[in-house]
Amino acid sequence: MERMITVGNKPYKIRASAAVPLIYKAQFGTDYNEDIAGLQEGDDQSDYIIGCRLLWAMARTVKEKLPTPDEWIVSFKPKELERALTVSHELFELSLGSDDDDEGGGDGEPFTAEKFMALAAHCGLSFQDLKYLPLGMALKTISEYVSLSSDEEYVSGAEFFGA
Repeated sequence: MERMITVGNKPYKIRASAAVPLIYKAQFGTDYNEDIAGLQEGDDQSDYIIGCRLLWAMARTVKEKLPTPDEWIVSFKPKELERALTVSHELFELSLGSDDDDEGGGDGEPFTAEKFMALAAHCGLSFQDLKYLPLGMALKTISEYVSLSSDEEYVSGAEFFGA
């Protein structure tokens, strides 16, 4: 899922994909989910910072060489930034889909970038794959893979060899 935004009369493509939370964590050292969960109602400054970080991570999925997040964000005109933040939020929400499943992977643990990457790798999805898959689709794919894998009856080595 991609859209174009304008920064100082220069067009940029942003992409809402499963790679966004990984890029966000790698750049900012915190999970997007943790940042959102930690927001206090009415904390507009933190909401703005998280929105700018998300926007930068979405642009980074398309273009590997971007200025630092701070340099890039200050290059926006105020109206451009307001519009870009709205577009990025809407696009990211769309990429999540209408999945009502537990975001923690069903084990009650918080959903982290590390956990997501490990599950994706276990399912054979590369980072390159995640750059093009919507987040909701990647989560459903992983969930389905785990579900199908867990349907197989486990047989211990001792049972298998008759010991």
